[in-house]
Amino acid sequence: MSRSPARRPPFHKPLYAAGIDRVLLKPVTPGLLLATVEALFETRRAVAAASGQSRRPFEGAAAAPVRSGNVIPLFGEGRERR
Repeated sequence: MSRSPARRPPFHKPLYAAGIDRVLLKPVTPGLLLATVEALFETRRAVAAASGQSRRPFEGAAAAPVRSGNVIPLFGEGRERR
């Protein structure tokens, strides 16, 4: 069996690493990593919570079928049963 050539990482991995290096100093402890991630999502949670009460889903009644001219309803209300 021959070894496959070493695969290069995707081009975006170094970019992710550069962004992480700007936020976190190394070495990173798990607690510091979790605290940093929590801080990044805190703003989104605050905005989501600030919207107030959630709205009730739409509870509309079924609309009556609109009949005009010589239209014959094939399905639903107004259809003649055989």
